[in-house]
Amino acid sequence: MQQILPEILKKMEIECSYRMDYFTPFHTKTYICDVSSANIINPQQKIESFEGKHLPGKSKLEVGAIIFKDTIVKYFPVGLQKFFPNLKHLKIERCGLKEIYSSDMASLNKLTALIIERNHLKWLPEDLFVTMPKLSHISFNNNKLECLSPNMLTPIKEIISVAAFNDNFNFDKSFGEDDDSGIESIEELMEHIENNSEPYKEYVERLFRKKYSNSVFQGFAELWNSEKFSDFIIKVDSREFKVHKLVLACQSSVFSAMFENEMQENQLNEMKIEDFNVPAVYDFLRYLYKGEITNILNGMDLFALSMKYDVSTLKELSQKMILENINKSNAVEILHLGHLYCSEVLKRRAFQIIQTIFPNKTLTENLMNYPEIFQKFLQTKKECDEKLQEAERIFNGEITTHIIAFHLN
Repeated sequence: MQQILPEILKKMEIECSYRMDYFTPFHTKTYICDVSSANIINPQQKIESFEGKHLPGKSKLEVGAIIFKDTIVKYFPVGLQKFFPNLKHLKIERCGLKEIYSSDMASLNKLTALIIERNHLKWLPEDLFVTMPKLSHISFNNNKLECLSPNMLTPIKEIISVAAFNDNFNFDKSFGEDDDSGIESIEELMEHIENNSEPYKEYVERLFRKKYSNSVFQGFAELWNSEKFSDFIIKVDSREFKVHKLVLACQSSVFSAMFENEMQENQLNEMKIEDFNVPAVYDFLRYLYKGEITNILNGMDLFALSMKYDVSTLKELSQKMILENINKSNAVEILHLGHLYCSEVLKRRAFQIIQTIFPNKTLTENLMNYPEIFQKFLQTKKECDEKLQEAERIFNGEITTHIIAFHLN
């Protein structure tokens, strides 16, 4: 079993050194962590520790910037905020970074500068900066960007001072830098992005189809709906799903740990799932085998299942589905979901929608952590609206009655 477990489960140490210096382009000295050796070759790969000697009198609490340069970072480093809780600047240069998602940014809400240059990025998600209220300097120069959405810059539009996209496939402009790109406002840069990008929605859908069709799912798809070689049963209400431990262990670190240890489920070769319904679990298991989602209505349940059983690819995909279908009627439920599973991306996007429901009220950000308050707010608002509508109906009815009576007399 150990030989087939994904590399994602293996933790790694990062070699680094520390110095007090200027973090370009800023003009104040910062306590900087320079990464000299990393080997992040899998998505969501866990970092065990940063191995480096701090300067006298310094600790991880003082680290304000981290630089990955000329090492291997194919996927965004996970958990940086845990090691450096006051991190404000992040730079990844010439490391082969291939992709970045809003979930990577969720815990880095103190960042003021994000510099990712000379890597292999081809696109950036529309919701990349939704959890980054302090971000004022971004640079994606010398990547391979061909698809962006101008809406990506909307959450930071009012505070951004530098936004650079020079020397990319489809973009070669910047705002706020001393160059000759001719961009004088963030609105002009957003227009440049819109005019030069590949169609965003079609590009992302094509990318995701390609990404998941070429994965480990191809080897498991033929086992779906087949009881051949099945060795485990998942019970949901009165339904039984006969599945394969190998498939579950390869896709989920939680199932992997369950089958490696002498847990009751492993001994009995069965388990019950009581907090989700049959359609949700069916779609969840189908995804583990085939990498497909057919019912977008189960998006929130699939996100919750992906978090409970640690299926990173499904978390990424279901979160994207939720963000694409969020509206005023489900925003509070999504806020609760984000709060329950510590998803800053879902919480902040849901909070933005909820703010539009109360246009005359100033909602402070700390309310994001109390979704039950909004539930009460909406229930009270609904009751008030219904009473107002009823009063208006009665009032209009009485006016009509008086008018008719007046004419009859």
